[in-house]
Amino acid sequence: MHLDLAQNLDLEYTQGLYDKEELDYLLSFYQKGSYFLDIGANRGFYSLFFVKQRPNARILAFEPDPVQILHDKMRYPEFV
Repeated sequence: MHLDLAQNLDLEYTQGLYDKEELDYLLSFYQKGSYFLDIGANRGFYSLFFVKQRPNARILAFEPDPVQILHDKMRYPEFV
């Protein structure tokens, strides 16, 4: 993932501040062996955060925007 540290959102992500309350809430409900569904994944902030916190988690990320999917496929073909 490419981050632009000049953008507040990307900078907050690197500092662990992006949607901190929401992410802490999701982590509190995760049970070993369950799935984490990232619906409307966009750039995958939630999925990447989750896999860092729970490396063995099963994550399914969905992004319905074809423009975003094409962008990601061109930049990160190994992940799409």
